[in-house]
Order: sequence, then C-alpha cells, then structure tokens
Amino acid sequence: MSTSTEQEVLAIDGGSAVRDIKNKPWPQWPAVSEGEWQDHVEPALHRVYMSHSEGLPGIESEAFASKFAAFCGAAYGKMVPSGTCALGAALTGVLDLDTWGDGGEVILPNFTFIATASSALDRRCTLAFVDIDPATLTIDPDQVEAAIVPGKTRAIVAVHMGGHPANMSRLHDIAQRHDLKLIEDAAQAHGVVCEGRGAGGWSDAAAFSFQSSKNLTSGEGGLVVTNNEDIYHRVAAFMNVGRDPAGARWEYPRIGWNYRPSEYLAALLSVRLEKLEAQIEHRNRMADVLDTRLDAVPGITPAKKAEWCTRHGRHLYTMRYDASCFGGRSREDACKALQAGYFSRALIQCVLKARQVPGVVRGDQGPEMVSLTNKESLSVCNAKHTKGSSLTPRHQFIGERGHQISMLNHLILMNAVCEAFPQEWA
Repeated sequence: MSTSTEQEVLAIDGGSAVRDIKNKPWPQWPAVSEGEWQDHVEPALHRVYMSHSEGLPGIESEAFASKFAAFCGAAYGKMVPSGTCALGAALTGVLDLDTWGDGGEVILPNFTFIATASSALDRRCTLAFVDIDPATLTIDPDQVEAAIVPGKTRAIVAVHMGGHPANMSRLHDIAQRHDLKLIEDAAQAHGVVCEGRGAGGWSDAAAFSFQSSKNLTSGEGGLVVTNNEDIYHRVAAFMNVGRDPAGARWEYPRIGWNYRPSEYLAALLSVRLEKLEAQIEHRNRMADVLDTRLDAVPGITPAKKAEWCTRHGRHLYTMRYDASCFGGRSREDACKALQAGYFSRALIQCVLKARQVPGVVRGDQGPEMVSLTNKESLSVCNAKHTKGSSLTPRHQFIGERGHQISMLNHLILMNAVCEAFPQEWA
C-alpha cells in the first residue's frame, strides 16, 4: 500500500496509481453474469424466438413500453430504435408535425448531446440556444423566458443533464403562461423525479435512450412517454409508417417512417428494468459519499442537487475545477493525469456551437468540456491524484438572437455501473 508521501506524487509523475488495474481491472458495463443469462435473459430471448413474432405486432415492445411508462408514472409509452428517434417522435407528437411545413422554433440548452438539436432540425424546427444554471448544468428558466419570441417560439426542450432534472415546475409555468409545449430530453435520466413527478409528469412528453452507456441499456433503443392520448397516437404513427394504433393496418392517416424496435431488445430491457430501482438508489448513496468527500477539497465544487430534485438519475457525476487551485494545468494535462491514476478513458466535449450546428449560433467558439469516463463507480476521483489537474477559464459566445450565452468548463465523471463500489467507501 502506498505511503502518504508517495500519494502526494501524481501517477503521471511517477507516483502510485489510485488503482492497480492489472490486478483489479474496472468492471465493464453493462454488468452481466452467467447466472442472469441462464435464469432471466436466455429465457426472455428464447420466448421471442419461439413466438414466431420478432417484429410486428410488437408484443414484447408494447409490454416493455407499458412497464416503463408505469415506472415513470406516465399513462402511455412507445418504444423506438434509439434515443434520437425518441426525440424526433416526441417533437412530432407534441407539435403535431408533418415535416412539410415549418416546425417553428424550439428553445433548448446549449449544453447537451447533439441529438437534442439535430432531431429538432430533422423535424424542420429552428433552434434557440440558451444558457444553463452552472450549479445543476440544466437549462436556466430565466434564460428560457427571456428568449421567447411570441408567434415564433413553439416549444421548450428541457434536458436532464447527467440525470439531474431540469427545474420542471418553473418551466411548466413558463410554458403555460406563454402557450408553449414542453418536452423532456430524458436520455440520461432513467428514474428521475422532479418535485414528486417522474419524467413526463410535468411535460407533454419525455424521450429516453437505452444506448450502451445508459443506466438502462439494450445497446440501442429509445422510448417516449406521455400522459396525452393524442400525442401517443401521433408518436405511434411516426414510428409505424403513419398508421394510427387504433386504425387498420393498411390505412396511413399520417406521414410516418419505419422506426419499429427489435422484440429481442425489448425482452432484454424488461429483464434489466427489474434491477433499475435498486441501481438508482445505490448510485445516489455513492454520490452522497463522494459529495461529502469532495466538498472538503479546495478547488473542486461538485454539482449541487437542487431543491426541486426529488431523485437524481445519477448517469453522470459532475464537478467544477478552479484552475488556480491546481497549478494552472490544461484540460489535456488533467485528462492525462487522471488516466494515469487510472480512469478507463478521458475525452473532450463541447457545447453546441456554430461549427456543429451550422447557421444556428454565431460568434466565437463555445467552450470545450472535459469528460472523464469510468464504468465502475463514483469513487474514482482521489484528491491526492487530482492535484495539478485543471480546466481552462470561462468562455463566452453570442447566440442567434444576440443573447450572451456562456458556459463554465466542467469535469464530468460518467457513472454507468453501480455494483462494484469499493467497500471502504460503502
């Protein structure tokens, strides 16, 4: 075991690593076992195989969609092949889009995955980016209200970044007062609860992803939940070549596409859904431990859990670094130091900006974001080994309508596995 003197030296500078990954490698995500395969997964896939129904009429996908909607506290659910499809389906269902005409303007945060923007562009919507609350990394309601243009703005897209819910009650109030629609990008927010309501409870619809990194995954997959039957019918038509779920098979009252999901993936998700509740609770307990320990480290500010957050989804663990407390090292230095210490991987992310979404935002580049990814747990950050790691200063750029949009740099630690948190931290 390393001495305290040895631990003061970064692994990248010859000190001891936080973890001996040769003898104790990071577990992989998703967490799998022979026992689960034999007892649960194989029988579920065998059931689909023997059913002679691997696609239509979608018995497994409909069953899973209903179970997941109930898990969220919503009345209706419809499964699609990806989270990006789910966002497009939600926009189509909520705004009643046919993609022939202008879809209108939607307001969304500048800090999100590209699909939040590209799915809206695909639906022929224009975009208005607004800034986030730096404490929670979710869309700032004050910025949203300031960005509304009467007669032009049609909807607000709230992103639950990292699993922390946006301030849905305020956004709901804004949407109601301005006669706007409200959609949730809940791709990272399985099980999130905002002031007692699950995803879809404050909005017209919520879109989820089951991509391979997500806390509930089938490799790929997506789902829309809503409490509105008309929206549900439009979503169903969108993903099933325009058919109304209550109509005849060869009738196509709307424009639609073939975004039907695999029955095998639905069966796998049904198995994994059974463990999700316990996994979310475990992630939140571990995040509380990490919050307590990192609060004591100068220069590190963990993202705060807001008062409206009844339950965090805990897909990401986020924190802010003060460069002045870490020797002024660059983003790249921080990534290299933490990888040496050892993280599974590190990468640079950006906010949405002009070069990524042409014609939407003008001005100088948005700030780059550092994303440190670890598939085991929330415990990977050791204060001794983060000394010397830093992020660059604040950047600013100007949005489409002249609003100043600024973003602080953040270090993001992805938590996708919850089983293997070290015992000394449990």
